[in-house]
Amino acid sequence: RPFIWRNNFAPVFVGCVALNVLVFALILAPGIEASDPRTILTWVFLMMAMLALWRVAVNSNPGWLRPQTLLPQDRSSGQRSGAHGEFQLMTAFDASRPVESQMESATDPTVAALDDEEARLELKQRGMNFQHQLLSAARQRLENSPGLSEVSARSSHELLPLVGSRPSGSPGSDLALCQEQLDIASCELQRRVAATGEELGRERTEVVRRDIGGREYLELLDKGSFKQICVVCRTVREPRSHHCKECGRCIRRLDHHCPWIDNCVGLGNQRTFFCFLVVLLFTLIGFYCTAALYVVHD
Repeated sequence: RPFIWRNNFAPVFVGCVALNVLVFALILAPGIEASDPRTILTWVFLMMAMLALWRVAVNSNPGWLRPQTLLPQDRSSGQRSGAHGEFQLMTAFDASRPVESQMESATDPTVAALDDEEARLELKQRGMNFQHQLLSAARQRLENSPGLSEVSARSSHELLPLVGSRPSGSPGSDLALCQEQLDIASCELQRRVAATGEELGRERTEVVRRDIGGREYLELLDKGSFKQICVVCRTVREPRSHHCKECGRCIRRLDHHCPWIDNCVGLGNQRTFFCFLVVLLFTLIGFYCTAALYVVHD
């Protein structure tokens, strides 16, 4: 997901911490500064330790079994624009432009430069999926438009490579011409999708076969033993390992996915998470103790 966090709980936690710090610094601390300075220093130390442990838990590795296999889709297809060539996704279909021109610009130009053949094919496949959406939008636009004479007049020279040249005055409306173009483009796209799918399947099989335990995974996959493997991570499951739908990866000794740290709790960060909870508990107790002292002195 193209966001800083995958859910809203982590920002809420940060907001609550910021609110507590402001209340403590502006209201509670000035009221007991003269009588209990050690309480203030203790709470500040606990808050800093809690934030440090929270940051470590957020960025820690909970025990991934394999590298991530689900690639982000927000940069898989689109067009480059701007002074620095930043990547922007095409979100709308422009009926005033020929279909084949938009299909070309909807393909990621960085695909051919990738060294990983599997990643290149996956990005190419996603680009074709986006092209399929463009064709679907074009068909819907044709059904809702009674006439496209102005569009056809401006783009007839670009339509000819797909439908072939026609003599002037040939029968057939502009709508039929565009419909024929879309049919030819759809057939060609289906052929490319099928060819890319077969090539991607062979490449994935070779990649899995070269990995450690890949042959065992393929044997279990052929036998249909899906309880012993994870088809998303393409690996053999370890005892007590589970696949997290939020992270999209398998984790060793998975406990749960904690939304407050926006990360899984597994074999790699269980101790860090436990220490974070303990320090958080003492931080809360210290805050309420400071509030009680403030009320007593006030």
